[in-house]
Amino acid sequence: MALFLSLDAGRAAATNQIFGGKEIEITASQAEFDPETQIFTGSDGVEIRSEELVIRGREMFLDQEGLLKVTGEVKLVHPDFFMQGEELLYNFQTETGEVKEVTGNMEGTLFRGSRAEIIGSSLFLKDAIVTRCNLPVPDLAFSAGRIRVENERIKTGVGWLKVKGLSLLPLPPLSLPTKRRENWPVIHVGYDEDWAFFFSASLRRPFLTRSAISTGVRAGANGRVELSAGLHWFPTESLTLDTNYAWNNRAGEQLVFSLTHQEIRSRFRVGITNNREAGKIPGEGWIRFSFPVASRLTGELFMRKAYPHKITDLGASLGDPKAESFGGRVRKSWSSRFSTRHGLIYAQGKWGKEYLDGWQLETAATARLLRAGPLSLRLEASYLWGKEGGLWNTQKLVLIQDLHCFEAVLSYDFLEKKPALEIDLVW
Repeated sequence: MALFLSLDAGRAAATNQIFGGKEIEITASQAEFDPETQIFTGSDGVEIRSEELVIRGREMFLDQEGLLKVTGEVKLVHPDFFMQGEELLYNFQTETGEVKEVTGNMEGTLFRGSRAEIIGSSLFLKDAIVTRCNLPVPDLAFSAGRIRVENERIKTGVGWLKVKGLSLLPLPPLSLPTKRRENWPVIHVGYDEDWAFFFSASLRRPFLTRSAISTGVRAGANGRVELSAGLHWFPTESLTLDTNYAWNNRAGEQLVFSLTHQEIRSRFRVGITNNREAGKIPGEGWIRFSFPVASRLTGELFMRKAYPHKITDLGASLGDPKAESFGGRVRKSWSSRFSTRHGLIYAQGKWGKEYLDGWQLETAATARLLRAGPLSLRLEASYLWGKEGGLWNTQKLVLIQDLHCFEAVLSYDFLEKKPALEIDLVW
């Protein structure tokens, strides 16, 4: 180990060459080196730099083996994370260390624990809490006995979902991205006439290379249950292939295949729905293709066929449909507050209140009528124009309240005369 001392404007600086050619630069208000013990001591504000790692504290000790001890409050700055705690032990030779009573930030993901082990750019947190909420007491957080943070992912053991500090829901082991929120658990609670009071949760996890699996559950107080699963494949950065299956103990089942291309903003979907509820279509097959037309303008082509029986074999003849429809639509987003949709549709058979018979024009609009701080009001309406009259397809009013880490959505369907309330967890 080579040691150099210099003075600069009342501050002492030392540069150590420790193993493997790694240079450590230390800056302190007061610095002292003991040639017998080969220990360097710095105090009254210390900063240590080693390649990409910066350590700041009040007092530090560094020996000839590259073992660093920082007492009092300590801060660590790394390209992958920021962390602070009460005491640090760190070995520059092995790039391992330990911090007590730690809090930190990794790309907007906040964490804290009773202890953190540092191994390279990876962190191992004990008695840890992870959240994306920056309130003193987070609205939403995960807690687990041990959490690993590495390669831009958070990996937990079995833990709990905490709401305002209260442990409400047990959670399986999770693997969450630190930079993005799309793979974090999606959780909803609410009320509507079909489910009564309900709870739903879904989770998406990486699986092998360039693929992921998703699972979900929705349960209502009236005994209604839905289970879902999906397989997602990403052959390229812009292309996604999805297969999703949902089973409902009362409604039936649905299988959907989709192909999405991000760069050209196009999506192709094929689906099958089998329904066992009285008055519903027993079996339906459908195809949709959406694509960009111009700036803020999106087109869609679709076809639907309804059968008097369930669809159980894709290779078998399904017979003649009892109802079918096809057509095209264009959607125009005029602003963040207003969008319209116009379509030309042909339908025949018993579609109930969904379509008129024969050719028809579709006109729809979505308008945000009010936005006052965290509160917004939205109106959704669609109307079908036929030769023998018209048909309202949608009349819905939606009130949205932003509650920081929650979003409350209260809606009323004027056609079905049904209210609904849903509270979504927002990471």
